[in-house]
Amino acid sequence: MELLLRRGAEIRSQIQQQGLKMPFAEVLELHTGDVQAMGQKPITFLRQVSAACTYTPLLKDPNLPSDVKQRARSILASCPYNSIGCYGEPAGIRMVRNSVANYLQRRDGGIPADPENIFLFNGTLRAFALIYSFLMMKGNSKRMGILVPAPSSPDGWRFITLLDGVALPYQLDEESGWMVRSEELRRVLKEGCGSCCPMALCVVNPGSLTGHVMDRACMERIIRFAASERLLLLAEEGHPEDVYSGNLQLLSYKKVLHEMGPEFSSVVEFISFNSVSRGHIGESGVRGCFVEVLNMDPAVQYYFRQMVGTFVSCSLPSQIAMEVATNPPDPGDPSYPLFQAALGQPPDVFYCLRLLQDTGYMLGPGEEFGQKDGTAHFRMTFALPIEELTLALEKIADFHQRFIAEFS
Repeated sequence: MELLLRRGAEIRSQIQQQGLKMPFAEVLELHTGDVQAMGQKPITFLRQVSAACTYTPLLKDPNLPSDVKQRARSILASCPYNSIGCYGEPAGIRMVRNSVANYLQRRDGGIPADPENIFLFNGTLRAFALIYSFLMMKGNSKRMGILVPAPSSPDGWRFITLLDGVALPYQLDEESGWMVRSEELRRVLKEGCGSCCPMALCVVNPGSLTGHVMDRACMERIIRFAASERLLLLAEEGHPEDVYSGNLQLLSYKKVLHEMGPEFSSVVEFISFNSVSRGHIGESGVRGCFVEVLNMDPAVQYYFRQMVGTFVSCSLPSQIAMEVATNPPDPGDPSYPLFQAALGQPPDVFYCLRLLQDTGYMLGPGEEFGQKDGTAHFRMTFALPIEELTLALEKIADFHQRFIAEFS
């Protein structure tokens, strides 16, 4: 990926600064999940509330909708000294955690969510880093191992390695729509026990690279495996609003866990992650994330809370974004209509380099993300405006036909 980024920067500089004529006008980084970099406009309501909380004279501005002002006043009233410039509660201000709890209850069809089990972080990776550190403090003589999906983002793997842990990648089964096979989990766990102490199983749903959505059967297999092996289940999950197909239903692991009964719902240690970076919210630079913890020993959870407050207390601007993401305007509110409007190289690297050179589109080669040996994939996000996305897909399809004709 570094090679592609470097070459992309070179081409961009040649076009913009040297006037080089290419078959395209600009380099577009279609491999990234940064949706605003792809042209998606920020949500007005979120930005207006954030602005009013940051610069309070805007609360008297007649151009701001009344529901924006009311939301900003409520948030400020929940902040120490009515200012987002003060230190907040370690786990996050109560109002935001209440909004997250209500969102989770709506998402899961009424299954209760306790604000005391919710923690706010500056991004999913920051939350993962703290939890990895927390697990490593259990004092096992072996290095800690965590089962992680492949293909997936390498960022989490790097964190595990930096903390002297061991990433144990299990391959998603492409033939079955990138689902998880029990045999693969058992194989990876058995092999991992020789070099480390496996303590957790990480899942990502929807798949951040593959785009797949896990079905209930797959989720139940994973939960049963985590229960039988006494593994902490770590689930990075998305918003149901981000699934754009009537044929797919994004179930939460908490809902499936609950519906499997007390044998699992009261036993499996579970931590769920959700952020404002991806999908329809698309505020990657804000770095907002919430975590829900289930079945953690109360004494351990108390210590976990202290760690959160001491090392990684979430910034209040990030919490504002999370408040709006989980508690959007209701029908009838002034802001509701606008809120609704949102060579000698691996073959995949070679393919992506040729595509970049010919079209200006930068994709992510699958070898960067832990794809299965002997396969070739690329990652492309779909965050462009529909007109630009349609054009991009047409150009990529045309390139693909030419590429196949040349090299097959």
